[in-house]
Amino acid sequence: MGCTVHRNIEEALRESEQRLRALADNLSNAVVYQLMAEPDGGRRFTYISRSVERLNEVTVEEVLADAGALYGQVLPEYRALVAAREEEALKTLTPLHVEVQSRLPGGRLRWFEFTSTPRYIAEGVLVWDGVEVDITDRKRTEAELERLVAERTSELIETNQRLLNEIADRSQMEMLLRDSEERYRSLYWESRDAIMVLSPEEGFLAANPATAALFACRDEQEFITHSPASLSPEFQPDGIRSDVKVREIKRLALEKGSRFFEWTHRRVDGTEFPATVLLSGFNYCGKRLLMATVRDITESKRAEAERRDLERQVQHAQKLESLGVLAGGLAHDFNNILHLILGNVHHIKKIVSDLSPARPFIENIERSTRRAAVLTRQMLAYAGKGSFTLQVLNLGDLVGEIVGLIQSSMSKKARLRLNLVGDLPPIEADAAQIQQVAMNVILNAAEALDADEGGEVIVSTSALYCTEDDLRGSRVMFGAPAGDYVCLEVTDTGCGMDGETLERLFDPFFTTKFTGRGLGMSAVLGIVRAHKGVILVRSAPGAGTTVRILLPVADRTDPAPSDSAPASAADRPSCAGVILFVDDEPDMLELGAMTLEQMGYRVLTAADGLDALELFEEQSKDIGCVLLDLSMPRMDGVQTLAELRRIRPDIPVILASGYAERELQSRLAGLEVSALIEKPYDFDKLASILQQVLA
Repeated sequence: MGCTVHRNIEEALRESEQRLRALADNLSNAVVYQLMAEPDGGRRFTYISRSVERLNEVTVEEVLADAGALYGQVLPEYRALVAAREEEALKTLTPLHVEVQSRLPGGRLRWFEFTSTPRYIAEGVLVWDGVEVDITDRKRTEAELERLVAERTSELIETNQRLLNEIADRSQMEMLLRDSEERYRSLYWESRDAIMVLSPEEGFLAANPATAALFACRDEQEFITHSPASLSPEFQPDGIRSDVKVREIKRLALEKGSRFFEWTHRRVDGTEFPATVLLSGFNYCGKRLLMATVRDITESKRAEAERRDLERQVQHAQKLESLGVLAGGLAHDFNNILHLILGNVHHIKKIVSDLSPARPFIENIERSTRRAAVLTRQMLAYAGKGSFTLQVLNLGDLVGEIVGLIQSSMSKKARLRLNLVGDLPPIEADAAQIQQVAMNVILNAAEALDADEGGEVIVSTSALYCTEDDLRGSRVMFGAPAGDYVCLEVTDTGCGMDGETLERLFDPFFTTKFTGRGLGMSAVLGIVRAHKGVILVRSAPGAGTTVRILLPVADRTDPAPSDSAPASAADRPSCAGVILFVDDEPDMLELGAMTLEQMGYRVLTAADGLDALELFEEQSKDIGCVLLDLSMPRMDGVQTLAELRRIRPDIPVILASGYAERELQSRLAGLEVSALIEKPYDFDKLASILQQVLA
């Protein structure tokens, strides 16, 4: 009879140890241990789970031989805290909870939470039953995936078997069994991860409280009433049926051990969430069962999506920046060439009679050159460096003024519907440039309509308050600030765009038509960017397109004074004075000097900033004005301007450039200029400016 009882206890103990080992091996970030206090004040571990080798980078044998192999990892500044918590726990024999930072043998710093309960066993021996949990991810506030594979090893089985063989006393065997069960039961119930046991044939058999919370159940009993199939959507994100995938995963877990994978679950309320799952097979009472540890990774997935979105925005911004630099550089150099052509045409027209056979050809050259100048302005607009005249304006009025012109350019089968709000907050913008934006976007929408069936283009204006989330998808200005915006929205019922087309919408000369025809949408991007606005685009194949242009509300409400009309060449009075003309292009220098001399000025020329300063220092008292190019080698216009102001603060300086006034002001860094003039020069406007600054 005694032998039978002894065998039954041993069998129960073996099955319990096997079950408890499987549970411990499936815990994702914890170490279970028992620590005994020695009579001499020392300590030694009587048991510690194999997970310590992964979490703390020390072997079980090292820890059992020397407790310092584990506790010695705790940083010195936390050891006093551990001692104080242990003293408090011993007074009341209640569990202690303490969080510490440890340095592992490899040099890595990790955070751990120790939960340990003191108790006295036979002969008054003090032991601590504890759990060490890795809480590094929680401390860092990042949901990093832990790839935890718990393996049941033959070495642990042999060790426990030897322990069972050495225990002859029945009471000691029962006590060890009870202590082990209590230790693992505590870990199971207190785990933050969902832990569930299931049978391939019968479904769920058990679950911890974290499982009920994760799947929105009242308690664990309600959870196990659901079938595993009901807690997964029909298809996983990769398009494969959930039941097909889970069958294969279960088979591999039962045959080959633990499987770690990502899975989309469905709660009992119908909501879905992504998770990592550690699934392991184990034997219990002659049955092959499965244990699953599930961790919700919704936050980590969201963080990963935000990181990818940020990377996409950065790549898009870098592409815009590089293309903008290229376009701006080309436009600047091309402007110089156009200036020479227009200047020579200007002088040729003075000496060629209107009746000359060459006159039509000269005028054709002038028209073509001015058309090329328009193209360079579009390139500068794309680069965000176009020339703007800012005024306080009403967006609805601007759009309304060009409706007739837009309708005349659209197909007869295209219907234009307007929802323009009259009482809008003002914007500070260049009227012509904003009208160009509206025209390009509306005509682009009209061209997206079916050529045979036609369709509708809806143009709306409104005032909006936008949050940073509302502006996050901007195609122009990333990180746009929250605030009040005026919106131009253009919606069409056309063919829509796929993702690839949408990404290239604002690329220079990109078109879905047969050939590229210009910089229309590219100029839109540059103009909106220069006005610190936002472009949002929503489109899908067959669903049409909506483009929203958001411009910030103006800080001031008074209209900016308009420039007076420049005096024509016929109206210009005879002028006198000395002008220092600075430009690094020899042909332009010669042509400009000739033009200024024809206006009645005496002209001194300099090929760059250094030459200009040397000449200015010699004749500063005689020079009445400096006409200064912005982009020059050796010393650019801004540096030259600063030196001119140092030598003679009151000297009138006219700065010439193809760039926008707003950009120039940012580059001037507070340096005062008398006037700005756009290149290529309008000679009538130049004459008017000179007359004003020399008055």
